[in-house]
Amino acid sequence: MPGSSRIGRFIQPGPFKTEGYRTRDTLSSTRGFCMARITVDKFYCKGCGLCVDVCTEAIMVLDMEEINQKGYHPAKCIDNEACSACMNCATMCPDVAITIER
Repeated sequence: MPGSSRIGRFIQPGPFKTEGYRTRDTLSSTRGFCMARITVDKFYCKGCGLCVDVCTEAIMVLDMEEINQKGYHPAKCIDNEACSACMNCATMCPDVAITIER
């Protein structure tokens, strides 16, 4: 591998080219390194609230102004920029209605 040296079983990286790459300081996220986009499929969401309970940033809420075709209040994200992309909400969703794009 060019630019690195092999020491035992570990690879020590060589000099990195940082020109043209975004760093933590240049990202537009207000709280973290990555900015995620949360999408809730309102058809499959049954409004159980598990995603609301496990959200570490407290940005998932049940939308009390909307009712889906099944008669439930679906979940929604109120601040995508604050999402840390921890995937807790998507993991806990029993209906696989939440998608997170990084």
